[in-house]
Amino acid sequence: MSFVLIVTIGGSILLFLAFRRYQTYRGKRMVSCPETQQPVGLELDAWLAAAGLSDATALRVKNCSRWPERAGCGQECVAIIDASPESSLIRNIAAAWYQGKLCVYCRRTIGEIRWHDELPAVRGRDGDLKDWTMVAAPDVPAVLETYGAVCWSCNLAEQFRLEHPELVTDRPETRLRNRLVH
Repeated sequence: MSFVLIVTIGGSILLFLAFRRYQTYRGKRMVSCPETQQPVGLELDAWLAAAGLSDATALRVKNCSRWPERAGCGQECVAIIDASPESSLIRNIAAAWYQGKLCVYCRRTIGEIRWHDELPAVRGRDGDLKDWTMVAAPDVPAVLETYGAVCWSCNLAEQFRLEHPELVTDRPETRLRNRLVH
């Protein structure tokens, strides 16, 4: 009985550690390529990382914006990610950029980003509206430099306006309307 309990507890601990490692290394990332010193977008093989548990050699690039041309590279970027996994995640880079920014439409401060249900967006100088699923990882630095921040509410409203212009009626701004919408 005690052997089964020890195995169960040990297995639970290993499963928990594997899950945490998977969570740490999943997601789209942006790093400076050690070879070209240019930003690249990549994803690590999070399942392989989870299976490796404590072995840093288990970190491998699953796909990279420089592939297939440079698919045989030495993957030196893995060491950069392993040193600071959170700082290379695109959602963390974008969230830090949104801190203290005002929405280009409603001029309200954009609060904490909730990536699972309330995606913010960005708007280019030409009025081009993009949510983060449309931004390729290597384009992130240029987007953050040249685009304006758009809150989730305005992104939703503007997407509707673009998709169904026949259903939109523009009315003048009022304090009450502004309070109800946001």
